[in-house]
Amino acid sequence: AGGGAGGGGGGGGDGGNAGTRGVEEEVVADVLLRQLAREAVSLVQKLTHQDAPNAPAPAAAYLRLAPELQESLLQSEPLVISILTVLAAGVGCADLTACHKAVGCCAGLLPRLGKQARWHPALMVLFRSTLSLLVSESGGDAGSTTRKEAEILPDAFTLLREVYTCLLLQGCTSPRELLCNEGGLAPSEVSAFEEVLRNDGMDKKARQRAMRRLLEPLWRKDGKRSVDSYLQSMTS
Repeated sequence: AGGGAGGGGGGGGDGGNAGTRGVEEEVVADVLLRQLAREAVSLVQKLTHQDAPNAPAPAAAYLRLAPELQESLLQSEPLVISILTVLAAGVGCADLTACHKAVGCCAGLLPRLGKQARWHPALMVLFRSTLSLLVSESGGDAGSTTRKEAEILPDAFTLLREVYTCLLLQGCTSPRELLCNEGGLAPSEVSAFEEVLRNDGMDKKARQRAMRRLLEPLWRKDGKRSVDSYLQSMTS
C-alpha cells in the first residue's frame, strides 16, 4: 500500500512538473510575441514615416528609409504579410500597451498597402484578431472597463472599420461571411452596414455608431451567441 501511495505521489510530481513546464512555455511565448510586436511596430514606423517639408534632418543615429526604399519594401509580399501576421498577433496580446501600439501601427500601414487582392488573407487575420479584441474587451460591464481598455476600444473600432472597408471595396466577402456564419448576425443587417461603409457622404462617427450597433449582439448577454462561444469559434 505504501508503494502504491509513493507511486501516486510520483505521478503527482510528474503532473506538477508538466504543469510548470506548460506555464513556462506560455511565458516564453508571450515574451517572444511582445518582442516580435515591438520589432514589427518599429519597422512599420520606418516604412510609413514621412517627414514634414521643413522638418530638420534626423540625427545620424536614427536612419530613416528613403521614400523609394519604403515603397519598394511595401511591395514585398513576404515582408508585408509577415508584418501583418505579427501585428495581428500583437493586437490579440494580453499586454494592452503592446496591443494598443499594434492597433495604431496597423491603422498607419493600411493606407500604404494599396488595393491589392494579395493582402486579403493577411487582412482577414487582422480583422479576426481585432474583432476578437473588441468582443472580449467590450463584453464586460461598463463599470469594469479599465482606463487602458477605454483608450484602446475607439482605436480598435476604427481599425476594424477601416479593414472591413478596405476588403469590402476590393470585392472581398470574407468579413460578411465571418459575421453571418460564425457570428450569427442577420445577413440583412450586415448588408445594410456595408452600404453605410460604401456611403462616402457619411461621416466617420456615424459609421462608428453603425458598426457598434451591428456588433452589439456579439457581446450582449442576451444576444444570439455568448461571448465565450463566439471567441471559441473565432480561434478554432
